[in-house]
Parts: sequence; C-alpha cells; structure tokens
Amino acid sequence: MKLGEFEQQLLQDIGAVIPGVIGAVSLGQCPANIHINIALMSYGGFSLVLALLKYFLKVKTTPEEGENETNRNIANFVQIFLFASVIYGCAVTWPNVGKYTDEQCTGFVFWTGFITCTIFVSIATLMIGYMAYTGTFGKKGAAASNQDMA
Repeated sequence: MKLGEFEQQLLQDIGAVIPGVIGAVSLGQCPANIHINIALMSYGGFSLVLALLKYFLKVKTTPEEGENETNRNIANFVQIFLFASVIYGCAVTWPNVGKYTDEQCTGFVFWTGFITCTIFVSIATLMIGYMAYTGTFGKKGAAASNQDMA
C-alpha cells in the first residue's frame, strides 16, 4: 500500500507532536531536571501549531508563488521558536548524559528529549554540510568552481 502525499505529511506531523505528548504525560517523572519535560512540551507544542498552520491556513512546507505571505511569515516565526525549543532541549539533555539514576529521571523521558534534539541537530548538520559541499550557498557545485578557475 502506497501512502499519498497527505498521509505521509500527516504521519510526519504526528511524529513531530509525539515528544510533546510524552513530555506532558510524564510530567513529574524527572524531578532532577524538569526542564527536559518543558523542552519536550514546547517542541511538541510548536510542532502542533506548525501542523495546524499547514492544514488550516494551507501553508506549504516550501514557499510557493502566490502563497499568502502573511501566513508564510507566521509559519517562519513558529519555526524559529521550534528551533529554539530544540536548542533548549539539547542544552538540558546533552550535558547530563549518564548523570541521573532512574529514580532521579526516568530513562524514557531523558532519552526521548536527547533523541529528539539529536535527530534535529543531525539533520540540520547534514543539510548544511550538503549545501557547503554542493556550493548551494552561491553557485551550483564543483562545476561552477571549476569554471571560475579556467
């Protein structure tokens, strides 16, 4: 069974909201660092707002000609907060790897926060590396740089 574009996008959006649900449901299971739950809930909340913008205001993932610019600006604004919540999550999980016992902070909560921000940072790093490799920041790849040398 092949999923359509709408179904694929819906599954991605549900997956992005799940860390927020985990953070809210497991509130109090990490008394040593409540900030992990806050980071998970903020990430899930901003992901939910972004998903709602896509479905109800018809904001596309990539900008298109003729798209309502106000809606696109709202989506960009939400994405900034989403990125900030990921950085916050990384700041409260990465320095504490291996620091807490299961009584201080359940592994499920801690590792959900850790994996959420690690996936996001890994994808961003790969994208930046790819853009640097292909020369997307200005010219199109090695062929363009070879032409400059000639």
